[in-house]
Amino acid sequence: MEIHWAYFAGFGSPFTLATFFAPNFLSKGLFAVFFPVFLLLSITSDPPEIPISSEYKLPLFRQSRWLSLQLLRRVSQISGVKQTKRQQPTKK
Repeated sequence: MEIHWAYFAGFGSPFTLATFFAPNFLSKGLFAVFFPVFLLLSITSDPPEIPISSEYKLPLFRQSRWLSLQLLRRVSQISGVKQTKRQQPTKK
């Protein structure tokens, strides 16, 4: 999601706007009609491949990732489980 953020924003924006500005009963009907259509469109779409680089990446989950790692480190220290470093994938 951090890499393909523009695709997710473009996919979700029309759907959100259609249901947000409509009255409650009508928005539920729009949701029931549009959700399967948008789901099928997202399954059949083929977004262009872009090179993974930091200039296209939007770090949405940086804080939650950091917090989760800190929590796991604390649990690891308390439980006595040894940590292993994750190996970086090699580039071909």
